[in-house]
Amino acid sequence: MANQAVLSLLLVNWVVAFAYFAPTALPNRKFLYQNPKIGLAIWATLFVSSIMAAALALGMACYSVFITWTNLQETRIGSDSWLEALVVSFAPWLVLAFAGIATALVNQKLEGVFSSAHKVSPALMGARQVGEFEGFAVLELPLDFAYLGSRATDRTILQTRGAREKLTIGELQVCHRHEVAHLRMRHGRVAAAVALANQLLGSFAVTRAMSAEVSLLIELVADSAVEDKETLSRALHKLGSRDREAQIRIAVLAE
Repeated sequence: MANQAVLSLLLVNWVVAFAYFAPTALPNRKFLYQNPKIGLAIWATLFVSSIMAAALALGMACYSVFITWTNLQETRIGSDSWLEALVVSFAPWLVLAFAGIATALVNQKLEGVFSSAHKVSPALMGARQVGEFEGFAVLELPLDFAYLGSRATDRTILQTRGAREKLTIGELQVCHRHEVAHLRMRHGRVAAAVALANQLLGSFAVTRAMSAEVSLLIELVADSAVEDKETLSRALHKLGSRDREAQIRIAVLAE
């Protein structure tokens, strides 16, 4: 029992250390931005291991309750009522676990309903296919502002009329190659996993930090697939991105 208590304490300490270490030590690291795949691997390893550690610590806590109750039944009132003791000791844990899982599933379901209500299909916005790039359809929206991205659901590249008019042919091509990298590397799945983690554990600072960093690292991975870094940097400038993510991308491209 003492060994289990020590192991449980170590597991909990690992979770707490990750919650403090990751948001403070990993963001804004030049080495990770220059090697984004390593950064993604570190974040994934730490996050998954902390979840496993928390689950194992909880399982050991439940097991210790079971052992305690069975020992009490054997030494104090006999073994006839062991089932009753088992139910009484585990019922609060089971109810709590069921409530947590049910709440998370309901939240995920409702979030999907609400988010889909705000999403508009490109077809409804007048999108039309204007070509293909490396086997992926390029759709254009009749909008004047500059935007260029991709859709993992139907694996298409999406651009606005404003982006086509603002960028040169070469700049459009490097942007398309960036989006193709997203599609081929299945970055949509990574984004979906991070979104799920945000829904379930979004109240923790480490989860929000991981979401922001993984989003940036994904962009840097796609940037690394583009050979003409100078042209891509010019395109980012023209697209008018001035947030932290875009500025870091431009700085890394310039190195």
